[in-house]
Amino acid sequence: MSKPSQFFIASEDAGVFTPGDYLLGLVRESDDGDPIVLTGGAKLDVDQGDPGDVHYLRVDDFSTTRYGANKGTASVVDIESYFRAAEDLTRAIWYKAADSWIPANRGPVEHELLNGLSTEITAQEPLDICFPGFDPRAVIPVAVELLLHPAIDGNVGLYSPGTQTHWGEKGDIREEYERYGLSRTSDGSDSVKPLPEVFPTGYVSDGVIKTHDETPSNTCLVLSKNLDDFHDLNGLNAIILNHISRKRADDDADIEKLTANHPNTPVVRLSSPLTKIEQNGAPAYQPPEGLYSTLIRPTPETLSAVTGSRDSIEMTHSTSLSGYFPDDDEELDPPFPPTSTDLLGYTDPADIVVSSVEARSITDELKLLFDQFHTFRDVEYYGAANKVFNAQMFFERLALPLRIYDEKIEERSLEGEIYLPKTSAEYLEELRDHRIDGGGGSLLESTKAVEALRDFLWDSCPMFDEIVATIDESVQEGDSVAVFNGSKKTGELLSEALYDESGVDAELLDEHLRVVNQDTVRDIPPVETLVFCGLQRPGHASLYCHPRVDETVIFTYSDWMHGTIKDHVDAAMERYREFTGLPDHRIPTPEVHGLSDAEPDDNGPDPSYPDEQDGPEDDHDQPKDEDTVNLPDGLSSEDLYRLEDLVRLSPTKNSELRDEWGLTSGKEVYQYLASNLSEYYRRNEEQLIVPTGHGRDLVEEQS
Repeated sequence: MSKPSQFFIASEDAGVFTPGDYLLGLVRESDDGDPIVLTGGAKLDVDQGDPGDVHYLRVDDFSTTRYGANKGTASVVDIESYFRAAEDLTRAIWYKAADSWIPANRGPVEHELLNGLSTEITAQEPLDICFPGFDPRAVIPVAVELLLHPAIDGNVGLYSPGTQTHWGEKGDIREEYERYGLSRTSDGSDSVKPLPEVFPTGYVSDGVIKTHDETPSNTCLVLSKNLDDFHDLNGLNAIILNHISRKRADDDADIEKLTANHPNTPVVRLSSPLTKIEQNGAPAYQPPEGLYSTLIRPTPETLSAVTGSRDSIEMTHSTSLSGYFPDDDEELDPPFPPTSTDLLGYTDPADIVVSSVEARSITDELKLLFDQFHTFRDVEYYGAANKVFNAQMFFERLALPLRIYDEKIEERSLEGEIYLPKTSAEYLEELRDHRIDGGGGSLLESTKAVEALRDFLWDSCPMFDEIVATIDESVQEGDSVAVFNGSKKTGELLSEALYDESGVDAELLDEHLRVVNQDTVRDIPPVETLVFCGLQRPGHASLYCHPRVDETVIFTYSDWMHGTIKDHVDAAMERYREFTGLPDHRIPTPEVHGLSDAEPDDNGPDPSYPDEQDGPEDDHDQPKDEDTVNLPDGLSSEDLYRLEDLVRLSPTKNSELRDEWGLTSGKEVYQYLASNLSEYYRRNEEQLIVPTGHGRDLVEEQS
């Protein structure tokens, strides 16, 4: 389409037009039953449209009158992409950053993906948008594009499984959606109309769509955290599945049912390189598999456009745009979102340095556990392999002196805190108490190794010393450093220890240090150094290759695992290239430095084993390499699973839980809740079942 002379949202601000002007108009019905668009002082007859529709229009002719409303005619125009068109228009779409409206520049990558969406959506087939960077807020421009798309012309459903840990709860969505607005006139931010005033947000109640606000439009953005809401819902013209941050374990089955129930409704699934893939065992942080045949991905041409601007693009994170605040005398130059800047990071990856921690006594005992794991791995031995492997990984990744670690856990336990990580004594007791057919335990060598490791690491921890030295060096250089710890709770313990024991000034730590876990590390601001303690799960290897990092350092006692780290890095980058469709020479694999010549014995265990699916068939013997936590007294694993269902379905009813759990009556549900989960649920003002804060926290921590 040619560049129009002006662009309007038809409103009280637009009363005079020139043939060739474009506008976004709300169709109404005239007294004669014909479609019209009313503006401030003008009436336009349009060639099509039902009352409540919002259409792009081109003014065909226009005349002013001395008395009464000005008059004209307009035609509905098909437009490829609203965001692409906004590049040619005079700041047609705006974004509320800090306390002012700025042009909503989503960067070259998103503009291309949104243009591809606008082209492919007309086929009404399920499709995937593969974002090459991690920005959970990128779901909102997709929603805006579909709400404005003439082929959709109706309600858009948005499923987002957000939590307190994963951006995407309904409140997050509404807050970000409110930041978008459309210009009422062509001359700037003084006349921006917030998008919820054009298309309100809505929700599902008793199988019916309801809106939060009343607007003349009959189109809204319907939000839900439960896919069941959409299965039998009428009135959705498109559905977005937001998997940028999180993909739940049962989403695939729900999506299959959703697409079967809505065969003629376009389904758009959004994913990222660091989507949390929840599954049996530990989650993985990587692109999802099983994508649709229709893929919208960045092209090599867009990649060239990004790399060609390398010198002028700064690395960003998801809140860079909302926090942008230009100086009064500065020309507006808002930053690109991470969907573009992360791609730039992947084209020039950080070096990965595997650094051996010199502590031969510790290394020897870990190697003994490593060998013991192999001994029990392929035999049915009452969970022996799992217990030995978890003990090995605990000490391999321990990032602070054991005395401090155990004391802090015990302090929290005495204060009433639950679902805490295991102490070292509990790992030891599991090995000591191992039984076979009621006989004595046979994990004597493993038990002695753990006893020795406890002695070596009780008052000092070489891994902690390496972290402190890295932080100190970064502070001296004025650089920032992020230290990865796989558990939120243990990360809190490490952070406390660094402030108490490192000797580095607290104000400098505030300025230069971040302690992150697998969820929070994905959206960190750019840092010079990212530190990992020990080998991580294969499903976490994508985090080694973080695009916002200058250098990744992996400290390890176990030099025989170095080759495994490189294998995991190679596999992670291969998944990224398959996901984005970009060639090897444009997306190189990071160099891995510091590799030892030591290799595992030919018969030694592969540390990637716990996440693989070809292990022992008996779940009790399958090592899971999990950050094990203790369930509260009286709460079983089944109770936890049902509490997870309650949180997922909330607000819910006895009948819904009855069907979910396969019980025979609502009375049976009531009795179960009262007996087993009384501390973890309550009834809201509508007498629906919802989790207490305590229950939600427990599920969040366990997941």
